Amino acid sequence: MNVLFTLHDHLTRALQTDPLHQLALLTTTLDPLWQIDESEFEGQEEGVDLGLWIARRVFPDVYVEAVLRRQAGANEAELERILCSGFTQHGIPLDDIAFLGYGIPLTAYGLNLNEPEIYTHHPFLIPLLAHFGIQVDVNAYEVDIPPVTYSAGHLLADSLTQQADPQWQQVGWLLAWVFSCSGGTLIDADDEELSSIQPLSWDAEDVAFGQEMIAEAHRVLKDVEAAEGWLTRCPMACDQLKVNIQHIYRSLKRAEKRSSQRPQKGKRHAPHVRLEWTTLADSASGAAAVGSHVL
Repeated sequence: MNVLFTLHDHLTRALQTDPLHQLALLTTTLDPLWQIDESEFEGQEEGVDLGLWIARRVFPDVYVEAVLRRQAGANEAELERILCSGFTQHGIPLDDIAFLGYGIPLTAYGLNLNEPEIYTHHPFLIPLLAHFGIQVDVNAYEVDIPPVTYSAGHLLADSLTQQADPQWQQVGWLLAWVFSCSGGTLIDADDEELSSIQPLSWDAEDVAFGQEMIAEAHRVLKDVEAAEGWLTRCPMACDQLKVNIQHIYRSLKRAEKRSSQRPQKGKRHAPHVRLEWTTLADSASGAAAVGSHVL
């Protein structure tokens, strides 16, 4: 036995002084997943090792920080917090590392105006839709939103987002969110629609695209929040919005009547409507300027 212990001690010292072994030890210490293949995580939906492997591919700085903290004795819960914080700082909000194996986690912010529970989560929609002549009954099985209301909402959103006044622009993005016509996938799609879209992978191109989509959605939602506050504080803005809504309704009705009297082949075009938006200095003052837009 003494000979075996002596041999073991001799081999240990030899390995510790061998440059190649020292390099290998350093590699496995600083980069423990350097030889891990993607196939080893097949079927795995969560876990710190999966999160570390993904971070190594797309956010190396997060991976390095987590590995160093693990070497310092951090437990699994601490490592999960480091990963969630790191992914969030890189523009992909993450509250839980669960289901990272399904691809980049995305949130659908779109609305289904026919569902009564939507109005419990977003009570501001009730007075807003009242401007369009829609009386929302939250106790009903379904809220009926006629197609003409969507048409009017789309025309208003298009007009307002092109205004120079930032407050009216924000109202435009509010309407684009409400009527699902912003052009942004996360803003327009609800949970059911988003679930039918192929998830984004953790490849570099998909990560960049996901970051762009998320940033765009957050910008729109920030404008939505600002617009809600402004319309609440500024009754003059609400009055002007209602005037233009009724103007669009009348124009759409005339266009529909002309179309029924003189049927035309091919795609129907939206009516040309001239909308005017008064720039309001604040919630209590009058007009400072007038912007107009022809649809």
